[in-house]
Amino acid sequence: MGKCRQKEIGNAYKKHWFIFRLMEKLQIQKRGEIQQSFVDIDYSLDEKYKPGLFLQAKYFLEIITEDFCPMEEQYEKYDLYKRIANY
Repeated sequence: MGKCRQKEIGNAYKKHWFIFRLMEKLQIQKRGEIQQSFVDIDYSLDEKYKPGLFLQAKYFLEIITEDFCPMEEQYEKYDLYKRIANY
């Protein structure tokens, strides 16, 4: 975690509880509402193996490429990836 982020959290602990969850579950929140609800997804592979690793390795070993993004599409999304990574 970067130093700036640590300062934000360092000052906020007096008014908030921080809860670290190892296995995040996808939730949905309707715009304009506070309530959140869990999305019904099968997490069994993510709970048994490192999240995403099992299917990624399976597809690689079995050379299943239908769900892969083509390189051209990856290149088009490069600016988005940089923003996500905060580059």
